[in-house]
Amino acid sequence: MRAAAVQPTLGPNFPTSPGYLLLAFGIAGPTWAALLVTRLSLGQEDRRDLARRFLMWRVSWRWYLVALGMPLFLAMMTAMFYTIAGGSGFVIEFWPLVGLVPQLLWSIVLGGPLEEELGWRGFAFPRLQTRTNALESSLIIGVVWGLWHTPHWRASARQ
Repeated sequence: MRAAAVQPTLGPNFPTSPGYLLLAFGIAGPTWAALLVTRLSLGQEDRRDLARRFLMWRVSWRWYLVALGMPLFLAMMTAMFYTIAGGSGFVIEFWPLVGLVPQLLWSIVLGGPLEEELGWRGFAFPRLQTRTNALESSLIIGVVWGLWHTPHWRASARQ
Protein backbone atom coordinates (compact mmCIF):
# COMPACT_ATOMS: atom_id res chain seq x y z
CA MET A 1 0.00 0.00 0.00
CA ARG A 2 1.32 3.41 -0.92
CA ALA A 3 1.27 6.27 1.56
CA ALA A 4 -0.07 9.60 0.40
CA ALA A 5 2.29 12.53 0.71
CA VAL A 6 2.32 16.18 -0.28
CA GLN A 7 5.34 17.58 -2.12
CA PRO A 8 6.19 20.91 -0.40
CA THR A 9 8.40 23.62 -1.84
CA LEU A 10 11.38 22.47 0.24
CA GLY A 11 12.39 20.06 -2.49
CA PRO A 12 11.45 16.82 -4.17
CA ASN A 13 10.55 13.80 -2.04
CA PHE A 14 10.43 15.74 1.23
CA PRO A 15 8.05 13.58 3.27
CA THR A 16 5.17 15.32 4.92
CA SER A 17 2.77 12.48 5.60
CA PRO A 18 1.82 11.66 9.22
CA GLY A 19 3.58 8.33 8.75
CA TYR A 20 6.85 10.21 8.41
CA LEU A 21 6.65 11.23 12.06
CA LEU A 22 6.39 7.57 13.04
CA LEU A 23 9.26 6.75 10.71
CA ALA A 24 11.42 9.53 12.18
CA PHE A 25 10.64 8.34 15.71
CA GLY A 26 11.51 4.77 14.73
CA ILE A 27 14.74 5.78 13.03
CA ALA A 28 15.73 7.58 16.22
CA GLY A 29 15.57 4.25 18.06
CA PRO A 30 19.35 3.96 18.56
CA THR A 31 19.52 7.38 20.21
CA TRP A 32 16.45 6.73 22.36
CA ALA A 33 17.97 3.39 23.42
CA ALA A 34 21.34 4.99 24.25
CA LEU A 35 19.65 7.67 26.36
CA LEU A 36 17.43 5.16 28.14
CA VAL A 37 20.18 2.65 28.91
CA THR A 38 22.55 5.40 30.03
CA ARG A 39 19.87 6.90 32.27
CA LEU A 40 18.71 3.63 33.83
CA SER A 41 21.86 1.60 34.23
CA LEU A 42 24.93 3.80 34.07
CA GLY A 43 26.28 6.47 36.36
CA GLN A 44 26.32 10.24 36.23
CA GLU A 45 29.83 10.29 34.73
CA ASP A 46 28.68 8.02 31.87
CA ARG A 47 25.83 10.43 31.12
CA ARG A 48 28.27 13.34 31.03
CA ASP A 49 30.63 11.36 28.81
CA LEU A 50 27.80 10.61 26.35
CA ALA A 51 26.86 14.29 26.21
CA ARG A 52 30.51 15.34 25.78
CA ARG A 53 30.99 12.93 22.90
CA PHE A 54 27.90 14.27 21.18
CA LEU A 55 28.91 17.89 21.60
CA MET A 56 32.54 17.54 20.46
CA TRP A 57 33.02 20.21 17.79
CA ARG A 58 36.71 20.98 18.09
CA VAL A 59 38.33 18.78 15.48
CA SER A 60 40.81 19.56 12.77
CA TRP A 61 39.52 21.55 9.77
CA ARG A 62 40.48 18.53 7.64
CA TRP A 63 37.68 16.48 9.20
CA TYR A 64 35.16 19.21 8.40
CA LEU A 65 36.45 19.17 4.82
CA VAL A 66 35.99 15.39 4.68
CA ALA A 67 32.52 15.57 6.26
CA LEU A 68 31.33 18.23 3.82
CA GLY A 69 33.28 17.11 0.76
CA MET A 70 32.64 13.37 0.88
CA PRO A 71 28.91 13.57 0.08
CA LEU A 72 29.61 15.90 -2.84
CA PHE A 73 32.39 13.64 -4.10
CA LEU A 74 30.18 10.55 -3.84
CA ALA A 75 27.34 12.31 -5.67
CA MET A 76 29.67 13.29 -8.50
CA MET A 77 31.11 9.78 -8.73
CA THR A 78 27.62 8.28 -8.78
CA ALA A 79 26.57 10.61 -11.59
CA MET A 80 29.73 9.80 -13.53
CA PHE A 81 29.30 6.02 -13.19
CA TYR A 82 25.61 6.33 -14.08
CA THR A 83 26.51 8.16 -17.28
CA ILE A 84 29.34 5.73 -18.12
CA ALA A 85 26.99 2.78 -17.58
CA GLY A 86 24.67 4.14 -20.26
CA GLY A 87 22.36 6.32 -18.24
CA SER A 88 21.11 9.45 -19.91
CA GLY A 89 23.10 12.60 -19.24
CA PHE A 90 21.58 15.23 -17.05
CA VAL A 91 21.79 18.96 -16.56
CA ILE A 92 22.26 20.45 -13.13
CA GLU A 93 20.08 23.52 -12.72
CA PHE A 94 20.91 26.01 -10.00
CA TRP A 95 17.50 27.23 -8.80
CA PRO A 96 15.93 23.82 -8.14
CA LEU A 97 19.02 22.99 -6.06
CA VAL A 98 18.47 26.10 -3.95
CA GLY A 99 15.09 24.67 -2.94
CA LEU A 100 16.89 21.63 -1.54
CA VAL A 101 19.01 23.64 0.91
CA PRO A 102 16.47 23.48 3.80
CA GLN A 103 16.09 19.73 3.26
CA LEU A 104 19.85 19.28 3.14
CA LEU A 105 20.32 21.26 6.35
CA TRP A 106 17.59 19.23 8.03
CA SER A 107 19.30 16.00 6.98
CA ILE A 108 22.78 17.10 8.02
CA VAL A 109 21.89 18.69 11.33
CA LEU A 110 18.83 16.84 12.59
CA GLY A 111 18.39 13.84 10.31
CA GLY A 112 21.61 12.07 11.18
CA PRO A 113 23.15 13.34 14.39
CA LEU A 114 19.99 13.72 16.45
CA GLU A 115 18.19 10.68 15.12
CA GLU A 116 20.83 7.97 15.20
CA GLU A 117 24.43 8.93 15.77
CA LEU A 118 24.26 9.33 19.51
CA GLY A 119 23.24 5.68 19.69
CA TRP A 120 25.61 4.24 17.09
CA ARG A 121 28.73 6.36 17.48
CA GLY A 122 28.24 7.85 20.93
CA PHE A 123 27.09 4.77 22.82
CA ALA A 124 27.69 1.51 20.91
CA PHE A 125 31.03 2.29 19.26
CA PRO A 126 33.05 3.09 22.42
CA ARG A 127 31.68 0.00 24.16
CA LEU A 128 32.55 -2.21 21.20
CA GLN A 129 36.05 -0.75 21.14
CA THR A 130 36.70 -2.11 24.62
CA ARG A 131 36.45 -5.59 23.04
CA THR A 132 37.61 -5.06 19.43
CA ASN A 133 39.62 -2.61 17.35
CA ALA A 134 38.15 0.40 15.51
CA LEU A 135 37.76 -1.43 12.19
CA GLU A 136 35.96 -4.43 13.69
CA SER A 137 33.75 -2.14 15.78
CA SER A 138 32.86 -0.11 12.68
CA LEU A 139 32.06 -3.25 10.68
CA ILE A 140 29.82 -4.61 13.44
CA ILE A 141 27.97 -1.31 13.70
CA GLY A 142 27.71 -1.16 9.90
CA VAL A 143 26.03 -4.58 9.73
CA VAL A 144 23.64 -3.75 12.58
CA TRP A 145 22.94 -0.34 10.99
CA GLY A 146 22.13 -2.03 7.67
CA LEU A 147 19.76 -4.47 9.36
CA TRP A 148 18.14 -1.60 11.27
CA HIS A 149 17.41 0.22 8.00
CA THR A 150 16.29 -2.80 5.97
CA PRO A 151 12.55 -2.28 6.66
CA HIS A 152 12.83 1.35 5.53
CA TRP A 153 14.65 0.40 2.33
CA ARG A 154 12.13 -2.35 1.57
CA ALA A 155 9.23 0.06 2.09
CA SER A 156 10.91 2.66 -0.14
CA ALA A 157 11.51 0.06 -2.87
CA ARG A 158 7.81 -0.84 -2.97
CA GLN A 159 6.72 2.73 -3.66
